[in-house]
Amino acid sequence: MLKVKSPGKIMLAGEWSVLEAGNLCIVTAVDKFVEASITAVDNIIFHAPDVGLQNVTGFWDGQNFSVDQAKTDEFWARFKFCFYSTQVTLQFLQEQSKKIEGFEISIKSELSTLDTASSNFLKMGIGSSAATTVAVCKAILALHGLDVEVESVQDIIFKLACIAHYLASGKIGSGFDVAASTCQTTLAYSCFDPLFLEKAIREGLPLSYLVSMPWPSLSIEKLQLPAGLRIVVGFSGVSASTTEMIKKMHEFKTNNFDDYKSIFDDINTVVLKLILAIKKSNKADTLSLIEQNRQLLLNLSSISGVELETPVLKRMIAQAESCGAVAKFSGAGGGDCVIALCFDQAVVQKVKNVWTQSFIVNFQENI
Repeated sequence: MLKVKSPGKIMLAGEWSVLEAGNLCIVTAVDKFVEASITAVDNIIFHAPDVGLQNVTGFWDGQNFSVDQAKTDEFWARFKFCFYSTQVTLQFLQEQSKKIEGFEISIKSELSTLDTASSNFLKMGIGSSAATTVAVCKAILALHGLDVEVESVQDIIFKLACIAHYLASGKIGSGFDVAASTCQTTLAYSCFDPLFLEKAIREGLPLSYLVSMPWPSLSIEKLQLPAGLRIVVGFSGVSASTTEMIKKMHEFKTNNFDDYKSIFDDINTVVLKLILAIKKSNKADTLSLIEQNRQLLLNLSSISGVELETPVLKRMIAQAESCGAVAKFSGAGGGDCVIALCFDQAVVQKVKNVWTQSFIVNFQENI
């Protein structure tokens, strides 16, 4: 049996702005994982008990992956990322003239939490779908003999997972969460041109060719966070639904392009300064620029009419600040997580005491 792990992520800076090609964000992998255990068998069988999936049997006919289960909305919501990760990875291996092996794969996640009221698992906004996609791609490639720790193979994993994530979600995100889960460290990340990937997928470009070529505008640079930086992540208790926020932000861009571009440029400028501060291990500037990013996101929320920092997020941020930390929401906003940053272990404990659902990010162990 082979086991692979893919971490979740938190975004430190650059939310929303990173959706524009050329703009950067800073994302770090966390020490919470999706683990995939895979072994060769005659058939293709999936287990994902965290989301209520057991003994899902699939078939590969040389071109397409299928399952013997009705694709109800409930089933599809739980299985679609596994489905497309399998489809894309097996298609790639087929193009490489690899003999396709059957496999049994079990997936366990630390990236969700139990809602005690409904007994359902809630996504916390730390990249569970991206980590699942990466873990499945990685496990299948490893089973077929690829060394998934080699950088060139990691590039293949990233690109296959981006394609699978696009097919599963019906839209192209920035891919920063896929990158963090693949590289398992802190990154300065600039998104590929989404029109390029959308066109390549629509036209059926062979995957072997697509993953081997440079992707326009894509930039991935590994960073070393300043020594002693502590990050506490607090879950708001509400899983964010970004679809409506993205729709409203698109309307804002269409109707107020100058304001949109101005604030996105301002966010990107802060991110560039933060990258420099991190490289210089400048602790004061690192915290100050995180705070500046938060203020710009508040401005974006105000002028766009999109509620990014909800009352619950505001309260959690205020609680962390009262403990002596710098804090902001991480990701799109509207729910999910708040991050608190400091260089003082005593402050960390204070934040943990006031946040009821929190955990420490031990990012340094993943670099």
